[in-house]
Amino acid sequence: MRVRLGSAIFSGALLLAACSSGGGHASPTTTTVVTPKGEHASQAAANAAVLPLADLPAGTTKLTPGGPSDVSCTGKSLVKKARFFAGAVYQLPRSSTRLGDGVGIDAPGGAAQTLSNYREHWNCPVGSDVYHPDRQWSVAKLKFPSIAPGQLSYEFRRSYAAKPNVTTSITDDVLLLPVNSSSVLELSANDTSSTGPAVVDPSAFEDFARKAWTRAESALGQ
Repeated sequence: MRVRLGSAIFSGALLLAACSSGGGHASPTTTTVVTPKGEHASQAAANAAVLPLADLPAGTTKLTPGGPSDVSCTGKSLVKKARFFAGAVYQLPRSSTRLGDGVGIDAPGGAAQTLSNYREHWNCPVGSDVYHPDRQWSVAKLKFPSIAPGQLSYEFRRSYAAKPNVTTSITDDVLLLPVNSSSVLELSANDTSSTGPAVVDPSAFEDFARKAWTRAESALGQ
């Protein structure tokens, strides 16, 4: 699942699930789920796992996610409501790159299933937006430095004629990191350009990802 932010896209089934369930709070449930020792599963833990604005470069601003968009290789949506969710989107200073940080907590063992669902959902060279089937995106695996075992990374690209003689290009890089048996950290870096190919700042994304991973691991446990 992906959540659109202006002309760019903030990745993630986790964030769309949060929007679908009313702002990111856990859906009411009567089922008692036992969390493995050492792991933390609560809305407070999810909130604490998100990288705060204070930990980002000076001049970074926090943005509000827009409406949903879902790029799929299967033609089906991957909507899944996490038990607990928290997320944020940031705009880097003096840059067109936007960074997204989302944390989803499911039942024990849920992280492995979430990653498996993503692999199936994005296993193709070209995907289309479930909400707008005429909008196609190229889908490719992204070569990203190793941060955690089992990580997945993808790059999505789309170009379209915004107006006569002007082509808008969008690049959306997505990194999925299992934090423990129940939690997945979903990070994204987005860029939009009308003067040539949109290029995400790779060093900024890697720095952001490593900081986000360290915070999530500390807040959620292993």
